[in-house]
Amino acid sequence: MKKATSLIWICLIAVSAYAVLLSPVTQSSVDSSKDKQLTTDLNTEEAPVAIRDNTGKIWVFFVSYRSGGNPSAIWYETSDDNGKRWSIPYLLTTSIYPGGPISTCGISVMQDSTGKFWLVISMNKTPGGGDAEMWFMTSDDGGNTWSDPKKPYEGTAPWPGYGSPTIVEAFGKVWIFFTHYEPEGFKYVCSDDGGLTWSSPADLPAGGLVGSPHCMRDIGGNIWLFYIRQPGWYTEYARNISCMMSSDGVTWSSPINIEEMGPGQENYPWGIQDSSGRIVVFFDNFPSSTSDIFYVVSDNNGIVWSEPKRFTEDPSQDWDATAVTTDNGLLVLWVSNRSGNWDIWYRYFTIGANVDIDPDTLNLKSKGELISAYIELPEGYNVADINVSTVTLNDTVSAELKPTDIGDYDNDTVPDLMVKFDRAKVIRYILNSVDIEERFMKVTLTITGKLNDGTPFKGSDTIKIIMPAHKWA
Repeated sequence: MKKATSLIWICLIAVSAYAVLLSPVTQSSVDSSKDKQLTTDLNTEEAPVAIRDNTGKIWVFFVSYRSGGNPSAIWYETSDDNGKRWSIPYLLTTSIYPGGPISTCGISVMQDSTGKFWLVISMNKTPGGGDAEMWFMTSDDGGNTWSDPKKPYEGTAPWPGYGSPTIVEAFGKVWIFFTHYEPEGFKYVCSDDGGLTWSSPADLPAGGLVGSPHCMRDIGGNIWLFYIRQPGWYTEYARNISCMMSSDGVTWSSPINIEEMGPGQENYPWGIQDSSGRIVVFFDNFPSSTSDIFYVVSDNNGIVWSEPKRFTEDPSQDWDATAVTTDNGLLVLWVSNRSGNWDIWYRYFTIGANVDIDPDTLNLKSKGELISAYIELPEGYNVADINVSTVTLNDTVSAELKPTDIGDYDNDTVPDLMVKFDRAKVIRYILNSVDIEERFMKVTLTITGKLNDGTPFKGSDTIKIIMPAHKWA
């Protein structure tokens, strides 16, 4: 292929009103053969969080019992090739408190705009719990060495402690949101000097009894906070995934539910903006003795959300998902006991495809021949699994169902699928959608589609266009 797909962030605009599309959960078939196991230790691994650093390396931090049974130990693995191969596990830190084991109540990680790594940990001080304190550690050398743990507040956390931290950089500050059940809602602290000083813990009302927060920042700089919400105590089977958004960290949109699946315990939402600019929120649903990962999507800045769709389907328990962008698409990791042990598993959500569109130069007055697109998928995926009826160009022009062909158009030993598009429809789309300022220009065309199991893919190619001389004159 002429070029690899690059991931482009699309700016999200703050909105003041939302609507929710609520429908029964989509029971699509899920191909579990693509699920891969990351950790294989016989001790429990849980609470994964993932980031991609400014060099392209993927980091997955998780809680492990492998350190002498200590459930406070934080380990991590890394990948330099978009998740194809992983490092051996490395131990980052054991219990902060002497004489562990003490349970961990949540971890969160990020890399800020200066390149500094931040890791936030919540840990109980005693086995009985209810006394969790929150700590943060930083690394200024790409994760090679870490600072000693410090608390981002003075004194001791009040009962029942501070838990489920989530960290984000926005509006020139580092923000940590966390749970504390008196009053209902969240608390937060922030720092504008690299963690040297912090604001006092402040309340953030969130519309009821809430938990499991996860925050993300969109490319426009807005903070999105996703969390579980239920109407009161002992109503966990009536909980939903909710969200709020702020464009300044001071004022917040009203809380809304972004899914309502019916009876079941929704947990651990994780929101992320994918390469197309969509917001995707993963969460687990626990209706009875098993649980699976589901997701909802908004293509319009949170105004409307899709019905919940299934991401995993296994008779075991899958829960606590995290996601990270890679050159090959959106990589999702989660906890599962399908191996007979609690481990970290992963699979791509959106596949980054390599696309080559032919011709390389398109005369907008030309007629007749179909336009070809050659699609390659990353290792582990088969172009024969592409559902041609789902393939579109710029979400507007559908691929012709015939002819298609599987070959190696660019002779790089990687199979590609050839699909065809109606030339007149493509030209009409370009004339209607592209602001043509010169007779000779370049335009980027994007091919999207799905595999037979529903897995989406996306890839782009840039071609030259020639405007007819008499129209340009």
